Amino acid sequence: FVRPVGTAVSHVAWQTLRAKFPSLPEGCVPVTPRWTETFAVQYFVKQRPAGGGLEKEVKCSMNVRRFGMDMSDAYAVTDYYCQGVSFKLDAWLAHLNLPPTGGGLQRAAVFVVLTRWGAWEHVALLCPLWPAGDAAARDKVIDQFHELACLEPDLRIELTRLNGVAEQAKAKFADQWRRAVDAAVR
Repeated sequence: FVRPVGTAVSHVAWQTLRAKFPSLPEGCVPVTPRWTETFAVQYFVKQRPAGGGLEKEVKCSMNVRRFGMDMSDAYAVTDYYCQGVSFKLDAWLAHLNLPPTGGGLQRAAVFVVLTRWGAWEHVALLCPLWPAGDAAARDKVIDQFHELACLEPDLRIELTRLNGVAEQAKAKFADQWRRAVDAAVR
């Protein structure tokens, strides 16, 4: 088991994990060894023909399957990695805290990350979004997410314009639309 340094694992995430790992200490994340999928590795071997002659390289192949701990940066998933990926019903721990560098979250990054799952019950927060009892930190996080949810004025104006154009087109071409739908249904 691993206990993250700096921020605690959320109680909800810990309870979710504890259902699968009953002996999981509070605030820890299980790291268990597992087998990888089998994959082929190709390599070259120098061989000398049985009857003598020049040594030559021979291409060989071997199937490999590893057993070990999933502890590498390859298992950290960024918003860039998530683009175009669907985690479907896989369970994930998400770390949505504000960056320690003092920078903020980006709307596109948060949107990409939060729309990859098929069901919200398969996502648990690794850490609370703010320390318990820290009202200033809570307000900062809420302000940051609220800012991400609010449309920029130019985008709001353009979306309003496009909705208006769509309504005008619907009214103008209502008869043609009805005939097209009727023809498609027949």
